[in-house]
Amino acid sequence: MSKKQEPRPKMSRTAEYPPVLLETATPPADGPDREVDDSPGFFLQMRADPIARNCALLLLAGIIWQVFALGFYLDDWIFVVKTARADAGFSLDRWHAVRLNSLPRPGLTPLWYGLTSILGDQPILWHAALLGVNILFVCVLFKISL
Repeated sequence: MSKKQEPRPKMSRTAEYPPVLLETATPPADGPDREVDDSPGFFLQMRADPIARNCALLLLAGIIWQVFALGFYLDDWIFVVKTARADAGFSLDRWHAVRLNSLPRPGLTPLWYGLTSILGDQPILWHAALLGVNILFVCVLFKISL
């Protein structure tokens, strides 16, 4: 007498493998749990949206023209040179020199102290830093507006 074999019930894939402790399990790198940033990049968005592109280009043109039209105000540049040559960067003497020269504008003391310590009295570095801050400002405004 032969026995009729009954089909085994199908087991799920997870039941076939030995159990894994949660502490030792790591999610797969390309698995479905991975967080994907599907937002278009800054330049792709600029290319796709003509209004944002035109506004950003006008703003960028104004920023670039600012260097040629305004440059440095004479009183600020004298202040920069005087404090940059006062003492070594990030020293207490430089802090006092910056504080003494910026009494009418006390909010500028930490900013001028840091910038004169880093950039010194080199005009090209100041222009590059200010242009970089303006471009960063444009990018932040663009990201906020979307």
